[in-house]
Amino acid sequence: MYSKRFVKPVLVFTSLILTSLASAQAQAEDGEGLLSLTGSAALVSDYRFRGISQTAGNETFQGSLELSSESGIYGGVWASGITDEPENNYEIDFYAGATRQLNDGTVGDIGFLYYLYPTSDDAGNLDYLEVYGSLTFANDLTLGLAYSPEFYGRTGDYVYAYLNYASNFSEWLVFGVHAGWNYFDKNGFFPDSTDSYFDWGVSISFNASGFDLKAELVGTDIGSDTTCFGDADDCEPTLILSVLKEF
Repeated sequence: MYSKRFVKPVLVFTSLILTSLASAQAQAEDGEGLLSLTGSAALVSDYRFRGISQTAGNETFQGSLELSSESGIYGGVWASGITDEPENNYEIDFYAGATRQLNDGTVGDIGFLYYLYPTSDDAGNLDYLEVYGSLTFANDLTLGLAYSPEFYGRTGDYVYAYLNYASNFSEWLVFGVHAGWNYFDKNGFFPDSTDSYFDWGVSISFNASGFDLKAELVGTDIGSDTTCFGDADDCEPTLILSVLKEF
């Protein structure tokens, strides 16, 4: 079974980060416990989740709230409009995790996400849990893994491996690159027999008067209507424009 091939490396990767976080936490100075609440509101021209449009190429609003502590523990909620079915038009994600400086140039992050689709008549089969872990080097290169034991639509084990790179040209201009690999343990997520795909992104963002403006070219290697739920446009490269305000 394919899941046995991927569960072990995911668990090993996660346990290594957990061990490193625990070790660093033990060495942290006393008094780290202050809490802060932050949030954001955004308008995006298309909501792409790992390269695939969730809004049929249409714009939507997104927002978030997060509570975090100086010790690195955090938790929050993120929400977005989606266009799946007439009765399934919202996604709400709850998450919690911990970050820790592991050494002078490396930061570890581990946590979980729970994806909810509260307006769907079939929410019990759509909602799913995902655990994740990542390492960020020199504040610009991130390597990460995510795993779900029962992915969206009850389609079995799912593994996501990704790389993100961000380069700050200045205090207000950032260039980013993303590459991700999606693997499904069994057929069922896509209408055909496809069990994996690659997604990518190239972006540039800048801050103007407190607003984050971003242009991102996003795509996948999925090229057929059959695989992409009847509309290949939802998986093909597209330019996404967004504006975000943090508070």
